[in-house]
Amino acid sequence: IGREIENPFGRDENDLPLDKFCEGLEDELNIIKAKEPPRVEEWVVSERNEVMSGNSYMTLKERSVEDIRAGLRARTNVRAGTRREHGSTADGEKEESNLRTSSANRVRLREKSSYSQAVRVGDRIECAGQGGWDSTSGEIKKVLYEEIDQAFENVDRNLKDAGGKGWSQVFRVNSYHTDMSDEALRYTIQNLKEWMPDHQPLFTCVGVTKLGIEGMRIEIEVSAYDEEGAEVARKARADKKE
Repeated sequence: IGREIENPFGRDENDLPLDKFCEGLEDELNIIKAKEPPRVEEWVVSERNEVMSGNSYMTLKERSVEDIRAGLRARTNVRAGTRREHGSTADGEKEESNLRTSSANRVRLREKSSYSQAVRVGDRIECAGQGGWDSTSGEIKKVLYEEIDQAFENVDRNLKDAGGKGWSQVFRVNSYHTDMSDEALRYTIQNLKEWMPDHQPLFTCVGVTKLGIEGMRIEIEVSAYDEEGAEVARKARADKKE
């Protein structure tokens, strides 16, 4: 087995079919050579020239360099977020601190606005709409892509604060957008894939003219199935009665 792993390029039954690979490459090269070569000035501005994350050149041309860089940084942050459980002790302490801070903010918001950020209903957790606000300052992120990332992170914190496990338990997502551009929707879908790599929830996306906070461009509400957490909650209520 070791020899096969080290050298799969032979004629044995389990070796790679290099002849077929080469024939396929030859066919593709012949197809390419049979076509007229594209002119640079036409290809660059084509909608098919997806430079970054499905964004065409013409789309990115309308954005500032700083905005594009912010989008790239935000993508990195989303990927890092999906690996939080494998992070360092310092990362865990920081997340715990963020959860404590967001919990305090939710209590203040409930007292001020008379509504709950999340409610457990049987085996489900119903999460109120979350926007792209900073969990400490409450300020909305200025860059659209950072705002979308923050909204997804806030949903995760909200679910965990309610006793759940975050996005991994979400089965329904409703998102509301004042910006329904292709870029915004593609980035929303990218976040769905990043936060829920192992399943695909129900998803409804709605365009609106305005959201509850001035300058807010996205709001996400979700439903999560948390059977284990529900059992813990039932046991806690029973112990309290005793």
